[in-house]
Amino acid sequence: MVIGLIAVPVFVGKLTPEGYGVWVLVSSLSGYFSLVQMGVGPALVKYVSEYNAKGDMEAVSGTMSAGIAFTALAGTVAGGVIVLAAPFLIYALRVPDSLYAESVLSAKIAGGSFVFSLLSNDFVAVFSGLQRFDISNKYTTLKSLLTTLLNYILVVADYHLLGMAVGTALINVLGVVGAVILLRRLFPTYRFSPRAAFKHVKTIFSFGIFSFISQIATVMTTRFPELVIGFILGPASVTYFSVAKKLVAVFTTGTSQAASVMFPLASELVAQGEREKIQRTYLKAVRYFMVFSAPFYITFSYLSWNILAAWVGPAFANDASAVMSILSLSYLIASLTVIPAHFLRGFGKVQFIAKFSVGIAVVSAVMLYPLTATFGVVGTAFAVLLTQVISLIYIAYAAKLIGVGVWNFSKTAFSPVLLSLLGGIPFLFINSLFLIDSSSSRVLMLLPVIIYLLCYALCCYFWPGSLGHEIRTSVLTLQFFDQFRRRIPRND
Repeated sequence: MVIGLIAVPVFVGKLTPEGYGVWVLVSSLSGYFSLVQMGVGPALVKYVSEYNAKGDMEAVSGTMSAGIAFTALAGTVAGGVIVLAAPFLIYALRVPDSLYAESVLSAKIAGGSFVFSLLSNDFVAVFSGLQRFDISNKYTTLKSLLTTLLNYILVVADYHLLGMAVGTALINVLGVVGAVILLRRLFPTYRFSPRAAFKHVKTIFSFGIFSFISQIATVMTTRFPELVIGFILGPASVTYFSVAKKLVAVFTTGTSQAASVMFPLASELVAQGEREKIQRTYLKAVRYFMVFSAPFYITFSYLSWNILAAWVGPAFANDASAVMSILSLSYLIASLTVIPAHFLRGFGKVQFIAKFSVGIAVVSAVMLYPLTATFGVVGTAFAVLLTQVISLIYIAYAAKLIGVGVWNFSKTAFSPVLLSLLGGIPFLFINSLFLIDSSSSRVLMLLPVIIYLLCYALCCYFWPGSLGHEIRTSVLTLQFFDQFRRRIPRND
């Protein structure tokens, strides 16, 4: 992830804002076509986890076969559609004539490797369902790292968009080969079986269809803004929005991966009828997640110009800092739903998740076009922020279902947010006191950011009560979820 962030200024500089914007749009199109998986990934996590907990390895094998078979078929068909439709899709996105031919070829290469990208997701879901988060996280991180490094080398060598497409495609293919090798070592008795796959297809889709609806809505809210900007404002504006979102999105991805242990764990506890343990686990997970994530989102919002200026450059920061500030607040609100979402899936409440996600997508679609057309990329960011306010309904439903109460959840989740908000105000003053501007060094630009995060960490470390004690007994903050997961016994 860090390598990816370091590479962004190089990509923008070598490809130009128009070229990088085209690559973001091509990636967004691939994200839309990934919907052909129809929720197979979350279904694999749920049922592989449940069957594994019961010791039914035949069912585990059948579930895996069903998911992989469907993804291979759907991904191949979707990839073919991307290849055939590439010229029309690129034309519709207002790509400059100078980039049109290269953009079409890049989209076709992306379509050719599309099925391998989807299969990689299935293998990650299987590893997570088998409770091997060490493998799934390392696999995802290594795949992302290799993709970024290879793309960096190819772009620096002046292969431009085509280089990024080829690099990404190659790593997708090698990623599937590596995942198969890992699976054979982790589950040596597994053999793909068409008969077992057919037997478990109905089970997969009884859960997956609602996850599929949720994924449609998620793609609409995460990918649709770039497409709207591309259609209305062009690829260069896509770059300002996408890069402003990049750092916040990378941090969100990292924290969400850390919290992903909650889904299979919740599924196991629900299967065991551990109601009281579920409530304890839920509140503790919410507290840890918000204590760690809230100050970063507040930092991204308060000090967006400093961060973008040090990262990409002052001129870019002038155009994109307002977008980053607004998007950071929207991601902060969205972070409140991360733990509730995993527990709702564990309870099997995918219908509610689907309905809620559709509501979010509809509101987003209604607001994006007029705000973008009127206020540009800042209007797009505001549309994303206003959409996330609806998340409060989601939080209330989860609290009622789990039985912790809205007030208990609010005290647990909003305390770190309030502390981060109030604690960040003095650093706005510090930022102005240092007279930081485009002529300042990168170290000086980032100094208020570093001071704020250090002060917040010290406050949490010495905080009285159980929270401070838990933090002091953790070697690293990122070990929170692993530590408390190990402390929860599987059986009483």
